Amino acid sequence: MSTSTTTTTATAATAGQMTDRRDPFAVRRQQAAALAKGNGYRSQRAELRRDSKRRTPRVGAERVSAILLAPPDGMATITVDRLIRSIHGFGPVKAAQIAGRSKSKRLCDLRDSERARIADECTRRAADMVMRALPTKPNASQASHALQTATRVRLARVEARREITGDRDPAARAAALIADPHRDPDLNGMTVQSVLEAIPRVGETRTRKILGMLAMNAATTLAGLSPSRAKQLATIVTVAAEPRLDAHPPAVATAIALAA
Repeated sequence: MSTSTTTTTATAATAGQMTDRRDPFAVRRQQAAALAKGNGYRSQRAELRRDSKRRTPRVGAERVSAILLAPPDGMATITVDRLIRSIHGFGPVKAAQIAGRSKSKRLCDLRDSERARIADECTRRAADMVMRALPTKPNASQASHALQTATRVRLARVEARREITGDRDPAARAAALIADPHRDPDLNGMTVQSVLEAIPRVGETRTRKILGMLAMNAATTLAGLSPSRAKQLATIVTVAAEPRLDAHPPAVATAIALAA
């Protein structure tokens, strides 16, 4: 090191010491300025995350891509992973898939090729999310087929309830439908409640009592009954059709026990 350089360095150090002696609060002001600058950067990043979460994935991805390609002062040290996860709908897994090995890198450490690749991938993934979220509109033939199927199922269930009500032995007819594992598939979605209420002597009140005895949900369907449960229900249906169900609790309890 030359004599002139040594002299210059010594002079600068002496000047810094003299400044500190003249202004003892200079270091504190520098620390406060650095702290305020860091807080400003953190606030800027937090605002980016909040704003991106409120926006659609496509808008958030466009904003993140712009930051990736030209990072502003407050974003240069943010990691790629945190930046990608600020996009609405982009979690840790998707961020790792997009960033790859650059996941933990800061934006200032990325090469231009990495910036472009990650920005393009964010935009593409966001566009895919938007497309998947769009409702699929069935074509005319699909809509017509669905309508015909729904109409057929409704008519089949109405006819099944009509046959139970008009049968000479409604309880036996309902029990046969409940216990039949090979019933019409269109009837599998019928609720147990609707089948029981079709029996003239049962109705809504006794149906609730039967379901309560069996601890069964009113929305349980025929297809949702296990074979043992269907057998148990079919066994007590005939007892439930007695003129006075409340007058024969032992009979009901016996039927349930035998069918268990």
